[in-house]
Amino acid sequence: RPIQDLVYCLFYYSVSVWAMFSSTSSLDEAGDMLKNSWVLHNFALPACAVLPLWWKFLQTVRQAKDSGQHWPHLGNAFKYLTAALVIFYAMAHPEGRRGKVWIASFLGAVVYQIWWDVWMDWELLEFVPLGSSSLQPMPSEVTRLCNCLTISSIPGSSCQNIVRPFISVLRRVSTFVASNKISLRSKRLYARDAFYWRVLAYNVCFRFIWMLSFIPAYHFSKSGTEVPTLSIDFRTYVGAFISVAELIRRCLWCVIKLELETIKVTDTEREYEPLMSGVDGMAKKHLNLNTMDEKFGDKQHPMHFMVSALQFESQALMLKGGISPTSGMPTGGQGQTKQSRCTFSDNFLRRAFIVELIVWVAAFVGLSVLCVIR
Repeated sequence: RPIQDLVYCLFYYSVSVWAMFSSTSSLDEAGDMLKNSWVLHNFALPACAVLPLWWKFLQTVRQAKDSGQHWPHLGNAFKYLTAALVIFYAMAHPEGRRGKVWIASFLGAVVYQIWWDVWMDWELLEFVPLGSSSLQPMPSEVTRLCNCLTISSIPGSSCQNIVRPFISVLRRVSTFVASNKISLRSKRLYARDAFYWRVLAYNVCFRFIWMLSFIPAYHFSKSGTEVPTLSIDFRTYVGAFISVAELIRRCLWCVIKLELETIKVTDTEREYEPLMSGVDGMAKKHLNLNTMDEKFGDKQHPMHFMVSALQFESQALMLKGGISPTSGMPTGGQGQTKQSRCTFSDNFLRRAFIVELIVWVAAFVGLSVLCVIR
């Protein structure tokens, strides 16, 4: 929405200045020209809505390529993909043609965005296991349903095979819910818990505004007829409310996100000190660091830490691979893994992953075009 407002102001001042120095037009006519501008309402403002979503989508795809991991980058890309499809359909179709499918898609995208904010971007909530003494019993409705849906009570072996996974999942979910509770994350910087719950409630109530802010008020059809796409934006004060509410929501979002990143950086610095002390202790068992001290001087010399770090890293890799650092023999247990019958080279897997990312980009473009022309 801020980008659309800036572009609109740019067009407004450009047309106004042109009308002031033009002998054929006046300032009164400049307002009508701006209102009926096909370039502004069918190209400039929709482009302001499309480009940020496209850039963020490509950013998440690039992060997946650089890290070589699907999660969480492609999950974030799916958030922008679903939001873009809902927005593109609303931009290209009048309000009267949006049926129940579009409303359901809008609500589903909002729910996914709320879940992503709370659990992925903020990591605000977590499941805390209950103690054995405070273990809550399984809800009576779920217990009754699990007792009724037994495998033996379902006729037919094929039906039993179909229903068995669902009953197993239902029992696992009910057991997990009964033995855990949802709570705020243990590490927080703000003292009052009410602050987090208020921010969470505000984000849940006004998360839908983010997608509405991308939809222009109207556009023009091929015949030049005005087609309203978000009529409440310019007929009432809802447009101003949307901008202010979204600005407040984004500020609160940044506050919680910055808090989480601060906690992560602080924890990393705290874990670094015992790690270095552990590296120094392990290295002294296998290296004669006294000789190094005589050769390089004080233990604070960079070579001292370099050799210690290499020794610690080699031992960690040997333990991870199931090899004893002292004897060089396999340690057994989790270190021994079974060889896969079908193996692929790293180059093949990397290229396959790149092809998958290209499919994601093609899906974004293809589905967006389909939403616009349908």
